[in-house]
Amino acid sequence: ESRAEKSTSQITQNESRIQELAQMKTLMTQGIDSKSHLSGNSDGMKEMEGLARNLQSRLSVLEKNKAQRDRQDSAIVNAKAGIGHLREKLSILPDELNVDNIDSIQS
Repeated sequence: ESRAEKSTSQITQNESRIQELAQMKTLMTQGIDSKSHLSGNSDGMKEMEGLARNLQSRLSVLEKNKAQRDRQDSAIVNAKAGIGHLREKLSILPDELNVDNIDSIQS
């Protein structure tokens, strides 16, 4: 599997994970809003706080992964551009060096 395919696969995985985390965040926010008036249920609030911390840590990991993916994507684009540039430069060489006539020189 090439780097471009891996990067595309990782992008797809990250996007699906973003959607999952957004849904979790929505559900947690709704849960906190509905439980905020229940001050007597401290166990539920502690659980919600733990889930909120877990969500925040996962979101920070997700952001780091997105930044890494962006850097990888940029590196791939730059590499492709560099290869294209070198290909253009090297395509000029056979004419200048008369490389096509090497067979006639060797005979």
